[in-house]
Order: sequence, then C-alpha cells, then structure tokens
Amino acid sequence: SGQHQTQLSAVDRVLQAADAKRVNVSLPGGVRASVVRSVTEGKAVLVTRNMPPAPSGRIYELWLQTPGGAMVPAGTMTDGGSRTVLLRGDATTATAAGITVEPKGGSESPTSQPIALFDFSRAT
Repeated sequence: SGQHQTQLSAVDRVLQAADAKRVNVSLPGGVRASVVRSVTEGKAVLVTRNMPPAPSGRIYELWLQTPGGAMVPAGTMTDGGSRTVLLRGDATTATAAGITVEPKGGSESPTSQPIALFDFSRAT
C-alpha cells in the first residue's frame, strides 16, 4: 500500500540521517532494543530483537519523554519479535523514549514502570 511506502521511507530517513544517534538497552532473556533518533528528521525509530510477545490481553506502548518529564504516547505494538517501528509524534526535543506494558487499547499515560527506557543523553 502507498501508506506502507511512506512509513518505510520515514524509518529509512531516520536510520540514515547524518545526525542519527542510537541508545541500546538490554532486557532479560537476551532481548535487545534500541531507539535511533534524528533531530533533523524530528523522529525516533525503535528496533527490537527477539522481543517476547506482550502478555495475554496486554500490549506494548511506546512513549516519548518531554523535557518537562511527561510521557507522551508514541504508538503501540502487539507483537514481539524483531521489528523496526517509527514512533509517533515529534522527537525533536524528546529527552527519552520508553516501552511499557499496558492494557489492550493503550493508555494516555504509563500505568506501569517502563520495561525499557532509552535516555537520549546517552545516545551515541
């Protein structure tokens, strides 16, 4: 579909941006996740490796953290596995990205501690 094409190119633009910076996080069980953020593109991309699926009746929700510390919803993910997902919203001034486990349908703000927090000040 045409929409899939634009999403693909948006991901590629972030991953290939000259100012792309990456934060890696290791999770239990050999799971790896990283967020790549490009300030010039104003977007962030989550790359997961071997993520387990979310628990039954729940989903993964993605977040961008504002300079004020608020977590803003940036999309949801039902499946685990190895995926590359464009985070929704403007990542230009975001200080971090996070993943939480939420009830199906997602939440307006996190209801649990993040299973992964990507601190952009540690990006390389």
